[in-house]
Amino acid sequence: MFKYETSFRQFSFATLQLVTEKINSLNKNSITELGCHSGYLTLELSKTFPLSNIIPVSLSDYKTTAHIRKVLDKNNFSMVKPVLLDRKTINEYIKTINTDIVFIDNSFSYPPRVLDEIVKSNIICDVIYVDGDSIIHINTESLISQKRKESMVIQPEPQPEPAIEEPVVNIEEAVPEYAAVEEVEEEVVVEEEKVKPKRRRRSRSKKTNSE
Repeated sequence: MFKYETSFRQFSFATLQLVTEKINSLNKNSITELGCHSGYLTLELSKTFPLSNIIPVSLSDYKTTAHIRKVLDKNNFSMVKPVLLDRKTINEYIKTINTDIVFIDNSFSYPPRVLDEIVKSNIICDVIYVDGDSIIHINTESLISQKRKESMVIQPEPQPEPAIEEPVVNIEEAVPEYAAVEEVEEEVVVEEEKVKPKRRRRSRSKKTNSE
């Protein structure tokens, strides 16, 4: 029995069988294998599902991809074409996934993070990955539906802050001297108006006497 090695852990042939059994129970025709590593899982999938469209995706270098190609050709699976990506093109490739099943290996990326990107891209599929000795299976349709419902929740409109009224200050009450000055000015004006008419009358009477 061989062990399928990944960057983070090793899972046994028994776990590999659990993966193939889970995929077989879904009765789907296309599989994207994110993180095909050395190609042994790709070979096992090709043997188990010879009529399925299998797309192995690798983040390794060209030598590893050539090794996967050699393993597949040796076992008469030349129709399976591995895809080589780099870290910069992962998210762009995820958006183009168009298969029924996506298997995520830990050698590719952290599976929950990849699952989140698949849901953000509104891709409906069955996602499978290994967590310890357990096989995690999630259908993204329910997650996408939940995400849409959350986005449709009407957020309460922000209420405007109440206007702060500035207190009205009565300057006469605040400064009594100011009111007293205004009263004095009014009295002076009245006296001047009374004096001016009297002066005009006296000048007219002088003119009449001289005549």
